[in-house]
Amino acid sequence: FNSISGNVGARRTTERWKVNLNARENYRESKFDFGGTKSLFIQRTYSFTQLAVKSLGPRTAAGIRSSVGSTTYENKRLYWRFTPAVEFDVFPYSESTRRMLTVQYAVGAEHFTYNTETIYFKSKETRPLHSLSVNLSQTQPWGSVNVGLEGGQYLDETNRNYGSVFAGTGLRLFKGFNVNFSGSFSSIHNQLYLARSGATPEEVLL
Repeated sequence: FNSISGNVGARRTTERWKVNLNARENYRESKFDFGGTKSLFIQRTYSFTQLAVKSLGPRTAAGIRSSVGSTTYENKRLYWRFTPAVEFDVFPYSESTRRMLTVQYAVGAEHFTYNTETIYFKSKETRPLHSLSVNLSQTQPWGSVNVGLEGGQYLDETNRNYGSVFAGTGLRLFKGFNVNFSGSFSSIHNQLYLARSGATPEEVLL
């Protein structure tokens, strides 16, 4: 088994603009021996996400969330998402380097072009969707806390939905020594990408 991955991100928040950019790449290569028959299985994932939000006041903003990428694991040769968003911050944006508690609503469209036909007999499709997220970020001399909740659904099939929660904290015990804790949970009911052809022995193992 071999794996290589990379992640590059940039973030900037001012009283007028908040911009987040992130690019990810992951390559996994696995070799199996099935009773003398050797097989090679490769997974590739590429993605780029961006968030650009302009302040409409000390606590409100509007902007664009978008992403584009490809993943063999999810049978997606190409996918993209484009969602205009509005945001409200309980704290003024001028305090964003110390604390943020934001509520963000986004609505738009998502498109998939699949590697193989799905169990719903689709080779490509475009869906309208919306999402709601709540994020808390706080930085203090003793450390930091980050908590995020997000949920969304397709507007044309509301039973196709998802929800997730993440929590993490970093405690600064003394200078040069931090302890970090994190955890997450997801409930996913929108797996439109499942391949109709079924799973190979390598895919079953992975």
